Amino acid sequence: MFGSARRYLVDEGQKAEIVAIFTPRRPILRLAAMTIGLLLWIATVGTLMSAFGFHPETITDVLILTVLIVVPLFLMLHIAVRLKLRRLQSVLDGLPRTDERITYRDRRQAMASAMSFTQLLLLGSCMALVCLFDILVVVTRNGPSFMLLFALGFGVSAGHYCDLAIRKARQKRNTI
Repeated sequence: MFGSARRYLVDEGQKAEIVAIFTPRRPILRLAAMTIGLLLWIATVGTLMSAFGFHPETITDVLILTVLIVVPLFLMLHIAVRLKLRRLQSVLDGLPRTDERITYRDRRQAMASAMSFTQLLLLGSCMALVCLFDILVVVTRNGPSFMLLFALGFGVSAGHYCDLAIRKARQKRNTI
């Protein structure tokens, strides 16, 4: 996950094989399992917080909470990537290496075009909801003011994904 990436030259057949490996066999089941796992972990952290009387009021408290949530997610991502790379190894064996790179902009555009209107709108709505929750915590519970930075980040993300959804809807309407 960290370090320089290995890049290979592939033809269309090999590209299709790679895409097949990265495409989940049961995407809805996978999404449900990931959502349930995430919700169970958040519930566990929340239960532990209330059991020990933990109320994030300082930056240290928020950092502890962030570590408790982010580290397990990072570990799950690391394991998932390792499993995919193991399955991918048979396709990559013997392929020529290259120094060509796909730019960050190209990757962002490919991701946006691969997502459906509904997915983009749902992602933007979730970001907006988190933004509102962050603002509510600061306003109603006298939460730490630095949480407004999180709200700003989620608000910008919400606007970005909703903008992509609107563009996709307009593009679809113009092609009809």
